[in-house]
Amino acid sequence: MAVRIYSWKILCRREYFKSFIIMKMPISLPISSSEVIQAIQFELDAQPDFYAFEVVSVKKDGRWLTVGLKKLNAKTPPLDETFEGSQAWWPEPDKGSAKVLVVDVEDDCVVLADLSGPPPALHGKILLYPPRFLEALKMVWSDPVWTDRINDWLSHALKATTPDGTSASLSVFPWLREGQKKAENLPGWPIAFLWGPPGTGKTTTLGALVACMLHQSPECRILLVSTTNSATDQALVAIDKALASLVKDKISAERQACKRIGSQFLALHYEDRQHLLPKRDDVLIHELMEHQRKRPEQGRVLEMAAWKEKDDDLRDRLRQQNLVILKNARLAAMTTTRAAFDNSVLREVPRFDYLIIDEASQVSMAHALALLPFAKRVLFAGDERQLSPICQSDHLIAKRWMSLSPFEIRKQAPPDATKFLNEQSRMAAPICKVVSDTFYDGKLVVCPKECANDKWKEDRDVCSEEERVTVIPIQSDGYYTAAWDGFVRHESAEYARDMVASFLQSGLTKEDIQVLTPFRAQRRLIRKLLKEAQCIVPVSTVHRAQGSEKKIIIFDPVDGCGSFLCCDEGYRLINVAFSRAQAKLVVMLSSGDARNPKLARLATPELALPLFCELAKAPSFPDNLAGKIFGYLGMRLHCKRIKDGSVEMNSPSSAKKFSLNFMIEKCGDPSKCPDGCAPHTAPTSRCVVRMPE
Repeated sequence: MAVRIYSWKILCRREYFKSFIIMKMPISLPISSSEVIQAIQFELDAQPDFYAFEVVSVKKDGRWLTVGLKKLNAKTPPLDETFEGSQAWWPEPDKGSAKVLVVDVEDDCVVLADLSGPPPALHGKILLYPPRFLEALKMVWSDPVWTDRINDWLSHALKATTPDGTSASLSVFPWLREGQKKAENLPGWPIAFLWGPPGTGKTTTLGALVACMLHQSPECRILLVSTTNSATDQALVAIDKALASLVKDKISAERQACKRIGSQFLALHYEDRQHLLPKRDDVLIHELMEHQRKRPEQGRVLEMAAWKEKDDDLRDRLRQQNLVILKNARLAAMTTTRAAFDNSVLREVPRFDYLIIDEASQVSMAHALALLPFAKRVLFAGDERQLSPICQSDHLIAKRWMSLSPFEIRKQAPPDATKFLNEQSRMAAPICKVVSDTFYDGKLVVCPKECANDKWKEDRDVCSEEERVTVIPIQSDGYYTAAWDGFVRHESAEYARDMVASFLQSGLTKEDIQVLTPFRAQRRLIRKLLKEAQCIVPVSTVHRAQGSEKKIIIFDPVDGCGSFLCCDEGYRLINVAFSRAQAKLVVMLSSGDARNPKLARLATPELALPLFCELAKAPSFPDNLAGKIFGYLGMRLHCKRIKDGSVEMNSPSSAKKFSLNFMIEKCGDPSKCPDGCAPHTAPTSRCVVRMPE
């Protein structure tokens, strides 16, 4: 029996395309609850019950304990703010436990509160148990009655081919752009999508649309959910602002009927909007607002611990949500996580007319579909080209239900059920063109009204038009180092430091500048260099930057050609990074970074990966191949030497030899390059897109 042996790369490609096909398959009804439960469980399994660290320092600070930690294995994620609220447990010298109050990402330490037992032993083990939010979602899908309701809802909604005529006239808001006003017909669809790329005013449009729905339909009731507390607050405040402009009363009945469910809101959003909060304890709310103004700066760990402890206490006193509030509210706003936890409570409330999921492109399919039966219709608002739901599991089933957003359903809905906002007012024209051409098929433009606005232009007057997008050539590629526990690149970090110092000396403020990178290790390195240079500005991972904007963005991809950025999610990260810039975008690129299809568009000629077809036309061919790294039919080849008419390669993942005549026959003339293979330009080029090394 013949045995067929496949190379590792062929097998990888097969698994990739298998994954691609499964991921892109349309939703078929009925949805199997067992499959969704399995997907949630896979994701839960990828998130261990606890993470183990070594205790490297212990310091008693009054009622708190500051503990320095070190990862015990490579699978443990770096310490970050997501561990705040975790439970800590340790076995030595005696069993003890505590609550993680604050995480200091700079010094890899945590502040523990509510200690039970003696402090953990130096160089002993400590376990951190993060919250398990997905357990509540799993319970929802475990109810066969609820799963049947989800399937019935989808079966009915996906059959609709035309809207029923219901609309919300947005002509009452003359300040809306013409493209934004076209969203007024979305309420007539059972499933509708408001697609808002960066800077297009998606939240403002959503606020105006929902305000009209409440104002023009007195019986309309809406459930509004979003991914985070901050996003929920911003959406609710946008609705309240729009209602306030419609009804000139100081606080109309419509505004009073909108309520924020949950206690983890950002109190400062509600300084003049306390009617949106479910408990009218003015003294307590005022105390929380004053407390949030006193939040300590990053790095003052003990002050932060005291602040956080009091903040938790104030919020605990605000946890007074109940059925009465939900029943009386015409608009109830909460996070998607809260909606999953409150599933049983929401079932007892009369069915809402609309479910609106803001930032829906970051909500998993499993989570979004579980909320559908709460309302008659749904409107998804977001941008499928920006960050998607986070999924840690590698199982295909998990990826299908946990890493894809409900925007996948858009492909099964009629085109008119989606409104694409194409005018943006954040980015100067050259930055907008880069973002538009790279991520939105050239459809995103600068709002003409803003182009004629002197104030808008003045706010972006930090450089000439030619300098709006600046590429800094970097000689070195990023690399992984255990010392920093991640990918770093000292050369680009030093460039970032020097540029920040130069910008600050030119008169810009720290509020005007932000440095972005995909890697936590590089973030820590850049922060360290800036601190030493005494020119501190915000430095963030790209994941934390969505929703923000600055006059100047400095982006350091570090490892642009690595698998982390050479994939759909990596491209979304690059989009988010680029589109934060209002006036100037600085991108640091090495020749390795320039092999990323989305970064290749910015590559200067000296950074572009040479292609075999280009080298073959040079007079020095084939000698010019020796020692050269070049692209050939989607492969990255490194020529060791030319011998006997063959090219010998250094790369162990490629064939040892290629015949020169064969190579020239297949790909030796750039003028005859087939469609879809245009060197350095076409995003789908076989010369650029390749499997990760």
